[in-house]
Amino acid sequence: MIPGMQQAVMNAFQYSLFYLIFSLPLTLSYRTTKVINFAHANFITYGAYVAIFLHGILGLNLMSLAVIVAFALTGSIAVINNELVFTPLQKRGSSPAIVMISSMGLWIAYKYLLYMITDIAHYYTTKNFVSYGKITYSDVPRGIVGGVDFSQALVASLVAASITVVLLYILLEKTKIGRAIRAVADNPSLAEISGIPRSLIVNLTWFICGGLVGGGRSYMDLLLWSHNA
Repeated sequence: MIPGMQQAVMNAFQYSLFYLIFSLPLTLSYRTTKVINFAHANFITYGAYVAIFLHGILGLNLMSLAVIVAFALTGSIAVINNELVFTPLQKRGSSPAIVMISSMGLWIAYKYLLYMITDIAHYYTTKNFVSYGKITYSDVPRGIVGGVDFSQALVASLVAASITVVLLYILLEKTKIGRAIRAVADNPSLAEISGIPRSLIVNLTWFICGGLVGGGRSYMDLLLWSHNA
């Protein structure tokens, strides 16, 4: 076997899990809302910076806490985007292209807002939050099995991807909320006639999708630096 092949395969595997966590919410949000959301990338970035700020400013290195805070923050941002931008445009009869362009505007706005936040944080802490180093979480194990390094990044990837897939399956297939989401995705007008609160379901979908992305991204700092650990 080629030296280092096992580790290279595991590294590729953990990256695939990482992208799985990002792609599932993007697919679900588009399927339900019909919005091509370029601001999806902001959920990824803001989720990462939740972990960075918790560690760099408050000195907290609990991944579980970072995931919860990131989920709440990015999920809320997704709902705000929908309520203040996407829904008003759709009610005015704007085309999907216009709504998509508005999401690009949100992406740019949130990007520079984060620049401002990191500059303010740097001013008060003198820490470089743009090129932040590796975060070692105290609540994520690691070890070597069969010559393969099960780093914190790999363990976090496996846990996060497994939880995401299982919870989404249970939500969409086994709950009333999931059936309502699928009904809105398949036929919004019929869903409303059937008594399903479409706006509530859409906002709930945005919250779940935005939260999953932000929560999943909070461990990416491990992944980016794990190969050099």
